[in-house]
Amino acid sequence: MIRFGSLETQVHRLYKKLADRYPAGFAIDRSRQVEVAGRPTPVMASGSQQINLESAILDRFEQETGGIASIFVLAGDDFVRIATNVKDKQGNRVLGVLLDRSHPAYALNRSGQSYFGYTLLAGRKFIVDYRPIVDAHGAVIGIFAVGLDIGGIRMLSVSGKVSLASAALSALLLVGRDMLLNAVESHAIVQGVAQVLPDVVVALLIGLCVYATISRSVSRPLAEAQAAARRLASGDLSAQAPVRRGDEIGLILDALNGINVGLSGLIGNVRRSTDSLAIASREIAAGNTDLSSRTEAQAGSLEQTAAAMDQLTSTVRNNAENAKQAHEHAGSTSDLADAGSTLMTQAVATMGEIRATSAQVAEIVGTIEGIAFQTNILALNAAVEAARAGEEGRGFAVVAQEVRSLAQRSASAAKEIRSLIADSVSRVDTGGQLIDDAGRTMAQIVSSVQGVTQLMAQISRASNEQSAGIEEVNRAVSHMDEMTQQNAALVEQAAAASASMQQQTGALEQAVRAFRLAS
Repeated sequence: MIRFGSLETQVHRLYKKLADRYPAGFAIDRSRQVEVAGRPTPVMASGSQQINLESAILDRFEQETGGIASIFVLAGDDFVRIATNVKDKQGNRVLGVLLDRSHPAYALNRSGQSYFGYTLLAGRKFIVDYRPIVDAHGAVIGIFAVGLDIGGIRMLSVSGKVSLASAALSALLLVGRDMLLNAVESHAIVQGVAQVLPDVVVALLIGLCVYATISRSVSRPLAEAQAAARRLASGDLSAQAPVRRGDEIGLILDALNGINVGLSGLIGNVRRSTDSLAIASREIAAGNTDLSSRTEAQAGSLEQTAAAMDQLTSTVRNNAENAKQAHEHAGSTSDLADAGSTLMTQAVATMGEIRATSAQVAEIVGTIEGIAFQTNILALNAAVEAARAGEEGRGFAVVAQEVRSLAQRSASAAKEIRSLIADSVSRVDTGGQLIDDAGRTMAQIVSSVQGVTQLMAQISRASNEQSAGIEEVNRAVSHMDEMTQQNAALVEQAAAASASMQQQTGALEQAVRAFRLAS
């Protein structure tokens, strides 16, 4: 089998790139058939994607890598091409073509082995790697064919070209030798040498020309590749090496040019990114400086706020304590008011009893007055009878006079008592009215004191809640103060990091400036 140097490695890499596009592997469904160029073929799929007549992935593969690819399915004992990116001269896909059973790839792939070599398809020569496709059970169900269009001698490897030159020179030397031997056998030595010498010289010259031509086709491009590599190594990306061939050296030059283009784009992007990064780092540094000053000012303000909150917490706590004491005093006052109200009620009741007693006393005084009046009448009658009795009734007249005087005095005393009792009753009534008014006022005072007590209770609860809220706010302010201090430290670190980033950005700019790009 002909070997083509590094092309084999390149084709193997192409196979790996294509196989990676089918991560789900392959399976075959022989219960379903798809006609490919008039041939019935079982359905092959990769995951949920059908492979038969679907060549989009293979087309993208060719556009990205330049490689050709085909997929065969095992239909009976034949491998049928069901997907490909190879087209004939009319632009039609080469589908439905069987892999010739005499082709060495047929037997090797049926046995689960791969084949690497050349093949002819649609009038073109290809270097192809045929690898078997197996299902989940390890059975061969198809073939992956990946390769390159060698396009004649220009696509041969450098070693192939040198080998071809050596073979050509050897062939010419052998021809000269045969001609010389034939001449020696047919003619005399001198005469034979004289006849064949021009032919031998011509053969040698032709061989040397072929060898020199092939050598130049190798050494000169290698020198160009070496020069391009040196330019890349020195950072000169302003020019690319001309590529006029399709062998490995051409591929190397293409790769170097690709590296040149990639590095040019990369360095350009890095330069632009570095410029943007430098601007951004300067802005960040300025912003961090401003943020640092504002954070320090905020930290100072929070410290003052924390101190003020401490004072406010102490004041609110004192207010809560005072409200508590006021609530207790209000409760004591309410108790005293209740007791006073009870005493006033008792006083009103006592005044009522005094009024009733005064009424009874007035009745008794009335009785006494009646008795005094009747006694006076009886005394008058006794005096009259004593006067009629004469001298015998003089003593009785004296007694009657005394009785009358006593009755008059009793009537006068009864009148005074009645006057005093009437005055007492009037005063008792007035006192009762005053006590009633005092009772109502005391009731209002009790009600007001109870309201004040309730208000003081509410104030006490509100003061306690306010004290708890202020303490919570104080803790929050303290936490904010701690966080602000931490933020200030972080801002200082960020400012230092920004300064360091500015320095590193400057160094990166200097490093990128070492590359020279095309204008």
